[in-house]
Amino acid sequence: MAIKFRKMVRNVYRNGKTTKMYNAKIVHSGVVTEKDIAKRMVQYSTIGEADVALAIVAFKEQFIHYLTQGMIIELGELGRFKASFKTNACEDLDSVNAKTVKNITCIYKPGKEIKQALEETPLIMERDLDENGQLVLNSHSKKSDKE
Repeated sequence: MAIKFRKMVRNVYRNGKTTKMYNAKIVHSGVVTEKDIAKRMVQYSTIGEADVALAIVAFKEQFIHYLTQGMIIELGELGRFKASFKTNACEDLDSVNAKTVKNITCIYKPGKEIKQALEETPLIMERDLDENGQLVLNSHSKKSDKE
């Protein structure tokens, strides 16, 4: 298995001028659902798919419960999860309140085994973009140059 990425061009505003900068962006290969995971987990257990699916749902409910209580969820080698948010800066302490909070999210820090697996996963470039952000086509591509 490998993780695909593509080269991207971005316009970055710095020191009063716009400059083109380049970076890599991951290309996600799809979405896996709870049901998909349950089907695969059945292959490694002696319980049925419905029971595995129910266990996943029950786990999710407990996960939500603890996360919304402000708890950090430690799942051993799976990793840690914690709630996080950004806030608007205020000029005085009394102005800080729940309305200044924005972008509530969950931060995930993978455990050692997952982190190592990701670091060892090969990266494959999917396609290139030129300095204008246009797709650079290989000679064997069937796509037209105008895409």
